[in-house]
Amino acid sequence: MCIRDRYRMFAVFEPLYNVLMPKFRDEHEALSSLLALASNLCVGSPAFRRDFLGLIDRALRDFEEVFRPTASKFLRLQRQICSLLANLLNEASFQERLLREQTLLTLIAVKLDLTFDTKEKIVSKRYISFVECIFALFANLTVIIIENPGRLSLFEGYRLPQRLLPILSMDKSDAKYTTILQRGLSIISRVIADQPELITADAFKLFANFIDESCQKNGLLGHAQRILIKFLAKRNCERIAQFESQIPEAMQKIQTELVRMINTETDETIYSNGCTLGCSIVDFSIEYALGLRGVIQNLINKVKDKTGSVRKNSGLLLARLAKHPALIEEIRSLHGIELLMSLSAQLLDK
Repeated sequence: MCIRDRYRMFAVFEPLYNVLMPKFRDEHEALSSLLALASNLCVGSPAFRRDFLGLIDRALRDFEEVFRPTASKFLRLQRQICSLLANLLNEASFQERLLREQTLLTLIAVKLDLTFDTKEKIVSKRYISFVECIFALFANLTVIIIENPGRLSLFEGYRLPQRLLPILSMDKSDAKYTTILQRGLSIISRVIADQPELITADAFKLFANFIDESCQKNGLLGHAQRILIKFLAKRNCERIAQFESQIPEAMQKIQTELVRMINTETDETIYSNGCTLGCSIVDFSIEYALGLRGVIQNLINKVKDKTGSVRKNSGLLLARLAKHPALIEEIRSLHGIELLMSLSAQLLDK
């Protein structure tokens, strides 16, 4: 039986398939092209997406075969399947359907593992595109799972967050890896609050590596800020204290970058997230406030001159720094305490 005959969901493409088939080396490539077409149509046409869902049950069974360990020549087909499933997740009725496919999701995750185990392969365009599509699928699944905490147990089947960490060590300065890193960090930022096993020294160093000016334009910085804010949450303090002695360089790097960022940043979201991350660091240990001493004057200026979230977050970080006995006099001499009292009164009035 040929591959096309097994995928009866593509019967609607029969005339097109007959035209395309002679132009490809084999049926795998032809079917991959049909999957790509279906995937694009699912994005552009909600009506097509709903009609297509009526054909999906049989296909999900067949997709399992494509991802089994014996299916070693289906990389392009696997990539297009992941892309198609990611796009179909825009249809609410398909979300529950796919979440029940634990065998298929586990097989895809195992394939991701095998790819990571041979990370040197992820240099060709086809492997990069393949990993991007898998990440797109799991990123969409993550949003659905996080919206319903009862579904978090689904992560146990394929331990996705732990699988992502090795891939995040790829060269962040290489543009060809940007999409992979963006999607990987996005997934981590959504699940880290419920994944205590991610709270390790190595993970902290890895995330700290993205608190860097070079990561701002490609969107990696924002994801890393959100991850570290959750990483340093109070519920993780005891766990972090156990490996705090292993992360002084990473913590110093973050503080240095925060000083630069808070003193020079013009993007309000990046600035506000930077202030919130600064608050998280000081909340973890008041001694780290000294490493942020260089932002005091700029925070005071922002509290005086700005409005909205910039003013509020500037005030919150300034208040945290004022808790350190070595900093409060400096803040007082710059009239920072008066400003904080004024800001506090205004916030209470709202």
